[in-house]
Amino acid sequence: MNNNKTKDFVSILKNYSDGIPFLEKQKFIYRPYLCPFDTILKLLEKNKTIFDIGCGLGAFSLLATKYLNPNSFKGIDISKDVIEQAKSLYSKLEQDYDYIFETYNGWDIPLDIGRYDYVTIIYVFHHINPKNQKEFILQLYKKMSPGSFLIMKDINKASPLVLMNKLHDLIISKEIVNEVSKEHMINILSDTGFNVIYESIETKLWYPHYTIKCHK
Repeated sequence: MNNNKTKDFVSILKNYSDGIPFLEKQKFIYRPYLCPFDTILKLLEKNKTIFDIGCGLGAFSLLATKYLNPNSFKGIDISKDVIEQAKSLYSKLEQDYDYIFETYNGWDIPLDIGRYDYVTIIYVFHHINPKNQKEFILQLYKKMSPGSFLIMKDINKASPLVLMNKLHDLIISKEIVNEVSKEHMINILSDTGFNVIYESIETKLWYPHYTIKCHK
């Protein structure tokens, strides 16, 4: 873990955290200690278009905007409240950016995803019912444009530390989640038609992550 980079991320998020309720604010600010944002950002190019599925309050959105200067950015989430908060956070940026934040029903991926160079899915896949996981990736593949890239970051079921994430989601989200291993995720992506061009595993605190970059 690059501690200096993580501290930089925390500092950026702290500057835009006014107005977030206390507990949500702590999760927003200190998320870089749990999630390998540095790894993800290195897999994207500057001045491209980015579509983030499950954007939440917009922590990744803000970091991507600061470091990559995307031509346009769109984030979607199932929660109307977090989408409104993400819009509020983005309105505080010193520079005008082409951004959109929208709610969606958690299943029907918007058709305009085909306009974007990069699609990111961070901490989302393990919240999808196992019966629907493959179909979700197939829908995604069909709607993404040829030549675009998918970056998938999730919890690695193959690690014994997966139990810590299950406990986290059970307490925080009151949800039993459905992690898959990195190998299984690669198989789903490859079977769907994606070309896997990068894969990694890393642990942040007690959370075991995998990150995969694919090309359509």
